[in-house]
Amino acid sequence: MDIKQNTIYITGGTYALLIKALEQWIEAYSDVLNPDFIFQINPVSNNKHIIIADKRLDNELFFFLVNYIKFPINIEYSISLKAYSTLESHFTGKQAMIYIDENSKEFDNVYATTTDNEVLKFDFGGKSKQINNSDVIFTLPDFKLSDSKHSKIIKPKEKKNYKTNDNTESSASFQLNIIIAICVMILIASAIFSHKNFSLYNVLVFFGYGLLLFGEYELLQHPKAYKKALVFSVILAIYGIILLLTSHTDEKDKDIIFYLSLSPVIFLLYQKPIRLKFIALYGKEPIIERLNKDSDFIYGLVLLGLTAATLYLLSLVVT
Repeated sequence: MDIKQNTIYITGGTYALLIKALEQWIEAYSDVLNPDFIFQINPVSNNKHIIIADKRLDNELFFFLVNYIKFPINIEYSISLKAYSTLESHFTGKQAMIYIDENSKEFDNVYATTTDNEVLKFDFGGKSKQINNSDVIFTLPDFKLSDSKHSKIIKPKEKKNYKTNDNTESSASFQLNIIIAICVMILIASAIFSHKNFSLYNVLVFFGYGLLLFGEYELLQHPKAYKKALVFSVILAIYGIILLLTSHTDEKDKDIIFYLSLSPVIFLLYQKPIRLKFIALYGKEPIIERLNKDSDFIYGLVLLGLTAATLYLLSLVVT
């Protein structure tokens, strides 16, 4: 049987409710979906349907879609499903059957079984692990796309703030490169030309970079940009520790350097798993500009609170 990439085979539910669930998910993720993406739903019978997501949809978003179709918000139905995609990590390039463990009490993960019956668990905190004692094996669906006589096409609505540049990942990475370059130039210039205000400029770079990471949160939605931001944050943290060990500033300035140099890396270590958990719970990206909304406020509060608490605990350890 020929199975298309990013396909979900569903038993149960109704055509109308599944369309509604798919439309809800697309609307929730429209900020990160290319408006050229095509989603297709095909009824095979009264209780059998096939959803075909755009083949360009990455594993992370496809797994979110599978989970949402199983557990939609404010839609009541009972379904079983099996989905199929090509893995982008771990067993890279292998076709896998994606499914939800019916016996699990967790609602924020999916499982993948490859054609060689290797089983992986992907949770929406950004973690994945191989399961060695699973009795689930790779199986093909028991109904075919060719049995469907018609389909409905659904496309994301283009948002005004959607970047129509096809390579948004490169665009985010380029913007981050500029931010990092500015930080590096300020640090070098202060070391060469401004010995008197050297500590002040360092503090401004630490603070400014951390503030930009929080404010320019959309950059961190792109995996490559996130990794680059994390690497530079680690470098800044190491640089800050070297300053603490070698500088002759007073204790107050040392405390400021300690907190601000470590805050970006600690912030980023919390940001990704908390963001993915937020998406799993609310079906949308957190939006910093909407911190007046309950869910977004909680996101910002938890993220900043954990960062501050961790910095405080580290300060107790090192003093």
